[in-house]
Amino acid sequence: MDECANQRKFKTVTIAIVSVAVTAVVAVLVFLLARYFIFTPVMSDDLFDFTFKLDGVVYQLPCDFKDFTENGWSISSRGITENTMVYGEDQNCFSMSKGDNNIVVWAYNMSGNAKKIKDCKIGSIDISNDRKADFVIAKGINIKSSIEEFKNAYDIHGEHHRDTDN
Repeated sequence: MDECANQRKFKTVTIAIVSVAVTAVVAVLVFLLARYFIFTPVMSDDLFDFTFKLDGVVYQLPCDFKDFTENGWSISSRGITENTMVYGEDQNCFSMSKGDNNIVVWAYNMSGNAKKIKDCKIGSIDISNDRKADFVIAKGINIKSSIEEFKNAYDIHGEHHRDTDN
């Protein structure tokens, strides 16, 4: 082979390698952007969207157990770990903590087979009024909101309406 042929072959291989590298970088960026924009819950004003903000992070129920652990929460109940089994079509209630904050969550397993807590969905959360956690639900209602603020936010005035067709 002459020198020109070798240089053309080298350029072709170099272009192919650069092309693959650029494609890989673009694929990773697209995945990360899609994960951020598509899978990141957004706080809603509709109570029945089941979104809430806990210590600055927005969650939407049901969510994965790892959504809490990735944000610094860990199981604090005695005798329960992320590997504790939850029977099929059952739930397990346990405490989680992050710093001085404590919450109670319910891990649901709607499958027919036993699963580890870490593989279950979190379908419920309980935060007591005496907790320090920064917790906000739809329309800005938080732990310290009054009952009047809650009623006004959700247009609840204590009126009971009956279906008159019965």
